Amino acid sequence: MKAKQVLGCLLSAAMVTSCLPGTAFAAGAANKPTDGGKEAVKADDTAGKIVSETTGTKENGIATCGAVKDDGIVTYKVYLPDGYSEDMSYPTVYLMPYDGYSADIYINDGIAETLDSIMNGEDAIPMVVVMPEFTETQDYDTLLGEVVADVEAKYSVIPDKQYRAILGVNVGGYMAYENALVAKSDLFYGVGSHMGDFISEANPYLEKGAITDNLPDSSVIRSGDYYYYIDAPNGDAATTVAGGTKDIGYKLEVNSGAYGALAERYRNYGGATSDLQYVEYAVLAGNADADYYLAALGRSMNRFSTRFTENIYDASLSCTPQAVTSDVKSAKAEVTLTMKEDIAKFAKEMPEVEVTVQMSDPDSGEILDTQTKNVKELAAGESTNIGFDLDTAKMADGINTTLTAEVSFMGMSHQAGNLSMVAVQDTGTADDEQQVDLMGDWYFKAYKPYSRNDASTVELDKVANLTEQEYTSWGVVQPCLGWWTADFDESLGGNANYSGYAWYVRTFDLPEEKDFKTEGLVVAVGCFDESNEVYINGKLIGSNGINFNDEGVGFYDGSNPWDVNNVYALDSSVLNYGGKNTIAIRTCNSSGGGGWYQGPVGIYTVAAYNKAAGKPSVYASDDIAGAVKEAAAAQQNALETENIEAYQNTLSVEYYESGYDRARRVAQASDWMNIYDNIKVTDTGVGVFVDGDLYNYQAARVITGEKDGETVEILNDPEVSEYYKVEDGQTIMYGSHSRFFQDDYVSEALDGTTQTFRVYLPEGYYEEGNAQRYPTLYLLHGINSQSTTYAIDKIDQVLDEAIAAGEIEPMIVVIPDDPTKSSFWGGKYADMVTDDLLPTVDKRYRTIDDERYRMTSGCSMGGGGSVNIGMFNSDLFSGVISFYGAIRMVENGYTAAAQTPDGYLNQFSVFLACGNQDMYAFYDDQELLSRVLTEKGVEHFHLIDVGAHDNIFYLPQFVPSLAYVTGHMYHTEDSAEILSGTADVNVTDKLEVTYNVAVGDKVSDYLNQVMALDGTVSTPDLSTPVEVVVTQNGVKVADVTDYQTAGAATTLTNTISIPTDDLDLNADYTVDVYATVLENTACIASTTVSSYQTGIYNVDGEDVYYVDGQRQYITGVVQVGNAWYNLVNGVVQKQVTVAGNAYGWWYINEDGIVDFNYTGLAPNTYGWWYVENGAVSFAANGLVYDSKYGWWYVERSAINFGYTGLVQNAYGWWYVEGGAINFQATGLVQNAYGWWYVENGAINFNYNSLAPNAYGWWKITGGQVDFGFTGYVNYGGVNYRVVNGQVQF
Repeated sequence: MKAKQVLGCLLSAAMVTSCLPGTAFAAGAANKPTDGGKEAVKADDTAGKIVSETTGTKENGIATCGAVKDDGIVTYKVYLPDGYSEDMSYPTVYLMPYDGYSADIYINDGIAETLDSIMNGEDAIPMVVVMPEFTETQDYDTLLGEVVADVEAKYSVIPDKQYRAILGVNVGGYMAYENALVAKSDLFYGVGSHMGDFISEANPYLEKGAITDNLPDSSVIRSGDYYYYIDAPNGDAATTVAGGTKDIGYKLEVNSGAYGALAERYRNYGGATSDLQYVEYAVLAGNADADYYLAALGRSMNRFSTRFTENIYDASLSCTPQAVTSDVKSAKAEVTLTMKEDIAKFAKEMPEVEVTVQMSDPDSGEILDTQTKNVKELAAGESTNIGFDLDTAKMADGINTTLTAEVSFMGMSHQAGNLSMVAVQDTGTADDEQQVDLMGDWYFKAYKPYSRNDASTVELDKVANLTEQEYTSWGVVQPCLGWWTADFDESLGGNANYSGYAWYVRTFDLPEEKDFKTEGLVVAVGCFDESNEVYINGKLIGSNGINFNDEGVGFYDGSNPWDVNNVYALDSSVLNYGGKNTIAIRTCNSSGGGGWYQGPVGIYTVAAYNKAAGKPSVYASDDIAGAVKEAAAAQQNALETENIEAYQNTLSVEYYESGYDRARRVAQASDWMNIYDNIKVTDTGVGVFVDGDLYNYQAARVITGEKDGETVEILNDPEVSEYYKVEDGQTIMYGSHSRFFQDDYVSEALDGTTQTFRVYLPEGYYEEGNAQRYPTLYLLHGINSQSTTYAIDKIDQVLDEAIAAGEIEPMIVVIPDDPTKSSFWGGKYADMVTDDLLPTVDKRYRTIDDERYRMTSGCSMGGGGSVNIGMFNSDLFSGVISFYGAIRMVENGYTAAAQTPDGYLNQFSVFLACGNQDMYAFYDDQELLSRVLTEKGVEHFHLIDVGAHDNIFYLPQFVPSLAYVTGHMYHTEDSAEILSGTADVNVTDKLEVTYNVAVGDKVSDYLNQVMALDGTVSTPDLSTPVEVVVTQNGVKVADVTDYQTAGAATTLTNTISIPTDDLDLNADYTVDVYATVLENTACIASTTVSSYQTGIYNVDGEDVYYVDGQRQYITGVVQVGNAWYNLVNGVVQKQVTVAGNAYGWWYINEDGIVDFNYTGLAPNTYGWWYVENGAVSFAANGLVYDSKYGWWYVERSAINFGYTGLVQNAYGWWYVEGGAINFQATGLVQNAYGWWYVENGAINFNYNSLAPNAYGWWKITGGQVDFGFTGYVNYGGVNYRVVNGQVQF
């Protein structure tokens, strides 16, 4: 039995029998309570009062009872949870009938089993579920009170509105809301609906009133007197119809927030944050069927259970210490549990409570440790502390470990607390361990609201006023572990979106100067949303997003540098070595989420900071560092002297960095040389670090030049990170070959300015031989943000893991930057993406240039932009994803969608998701768009679920959204046969590749009819890129793509000229030609080119056969010049063997050449062979001699290893064993001519005496057993009698 089967009491058979399904009270025989008491249903009370019917059985856990009313009999079915006991009192959920009349639909759908599963799980407490039934002539509003009274007279339920809920499915959903909001029965605290029918003509009760006309205002909702739950399936067209679930849910949500009635007015400014304490509205995956509502019952029962138990106890979690240093071996977690007075409503005696604490890895979710303790007999009003000893060795690798506490009451688990245990790193002596880790406990206070134009000051604005007495009175927090939460610190007033100024302060001890460096230090403080000012020992170290007045007081400047990783150079003179230091950081958040959300934080050497930030941190040796610095200096000198050839020679042929290959990097330098005079490159803070087989050059770089007589800044990069490699003894710039990086392009839509974007490339993109082309996702960021936001969210890791797991297909992701941070991706900023960025990406990366393989996505402003750009450019995109999208704020939203011609929107796969706590109420926008899509018959996915306007909501939906959209987008059959062709390669002063690509008839099946916004339809040809790749010694030295199109079967041809500067024409190189139609890529030709003539040439340690410069791949014995070679795939096989060709089988020596002078034995995979003058004759039989291997018996020139016997040659008769003469053999051997005496492997025909074998001793005459001899023979001085050749003993 589970814990929630309280006291283990089963409902007696008599009780079940007394309320069998289908029974009812007879008229006038109501079982009424007296003196306010309750009469429990007992076996001896039922005689003559209950009329039993045949519907249902006791085994399904449903009982049917009735209540008498003046206008007739009301029946209701009762579900009793497992372990139902009169010693407990239960909350009650009244489940109104699905069709408005009968509970049979619920019974037939298996609701008893579903409720068993829910209440025997950990997400709900045991509750009694009552299913009233009504006739067409009955008014359920007037009868429900009598049903409630009857239930509370018969069953052990809590007779209190606060512990009753009314719920319904379909028509029952309307009935529940109508009873609460229109009839205002005030019988129920909880009100719920699953896929409620609020508008259809099939609902017989609509005349009672529209729910949307009777919704409570904010004051009623926030009074806490009621709790509202409502959901519907996204697969039901009725969900978004006006007057239905969407309109009801939206209004309830916005009215539940702190802004109340003003929420709609201020929702564009974040004033629509709802409160799940009062309302939950959800649109979930599914259709309007039993599968949906039975699954959704788990949610409503969980929500009601949560509300019913919130006044039973309080629980909190603490941990000492939270900041764990390496010398701390254990920590103490403590859960404080206080029982409230309402516990007495549930039980006469306190049920056992289970308390669990758990340590887990915040990144992987892995459970690291779990401990559980039980608490018994804790009375109402009493408190207790439950302690747990935590082994710090079990903490997660990394900065922090999540510690959670759960309390299980009546089988339902409630989270009692959640905090982070922070691992504080030690200060070491190595370069990359010279650090003072400042993670852990900080004093915190939010003290002044933000107002844009407010220049007034208060005392705490000045760091000089942060006395120890002041800040030690504040709350203690652990920063850098995420954005502020409502319970981060009480000074936030419970507002996670606090807008104002706040201080973080702490002290730290610093080692003596002899133990800690004084030069090259930095103070890293990570990321703030939004500004920061950093002070150490009262001195300003650095700031971001701040303007200072004349008194040195900082004011937020509105620049919103929330995504900047802040690292400041530190003058060590401000530090108190060997003593106590104080660091104070002031931040300001102007809107939305705020706080100090990410580290690392501390005082570091450069190497130590690199290590903390996950960068290369081990310094290269002096020799390597010197070589790398010389290579960097050579490149800088080439730039300053405008020597483009020398500049190119500093770059590896394989160079690739942030979208720049060698050619593009050289072109950039060439442009600089053409535009500017007197270019100067200045690097400071240079360090060279080891990163695998590469060397990472780090510096702060400024490049200046003169233009029109003025010195201008060409580049200012405080964090240059370049990668070098040693190739053939030369140190050369190689690039990181990262798959997630920032690139740039020129936007004509923005007046020819250079704009940036971030790119994700899938695993394997750079692999040799990979010519695959990929679908493309354009991922748009939100307001006051940049592409960095997705880097902070580690979206590249999310994609890598999902692709590796097979959850989504490999794709390229492009994340553009909005230079204004607030364009809402409309107007020229939409053109920036569609007209400038998209064609650049298609030329620069291996994308599938087809609208059916492109999609848009984004969050907030980016979600609106995804709709605006994706849905209204059918010639470019066919997939649209929006997370809490600002659809109403973009150029084209749901209104524009409604105006599209019929069939236009069916070209798109659409995924919409929003949290029901979104502070802008963007779920309303989403549902309005969903309404349009539904009305136009467009299949799509839309989700509203628990969540806010943040990454916590969108990240779990990111991969499912891609899986949904790509799963509904176009895919061809695997048709490699659609493409074939040839290619010719010629070398003059350039490498000229002439290709002929035959595109098959099937290409016409892949054409797409694209409807434009004006309703016109076109059928564009398919992009058919032809890519020529040249590789030499495993290195790609050239990669050129010719962009062709095809709309029908055709032959594409062209000649591509490639410079030979990077080719060694005296060595092999391979030219591969690939052609692609949509996702079908074929290598139509692969040619290996060489300067060699006909002959055998050594290539990379192998002797390779060439004919007229072309490598041959023949296998066999081939004449090359005056010799014959044994080849396998054109490579000489240098090992002794016997190999064949059309002329016979030949002896191959250790050089792989036929030796016509060889006579002897040689092996191959078929056996050992006798070779005469280099050839196997297949005519040799008998004994043959090899000076190395000895004498062997051969048949048809092959050694017969299975032969044992006597064999004659010119030298006599020999004993052969296993194919070889056994010169050790002495004794009698038999053959067809008799038995013979062998001595040292040969028959001794001169032997005349006795000799033994296994059968006895025998008389030998002339080497042969003499079976005709009878007489005596003297052997060893003894005369032996012999009869018929055998000695007689």
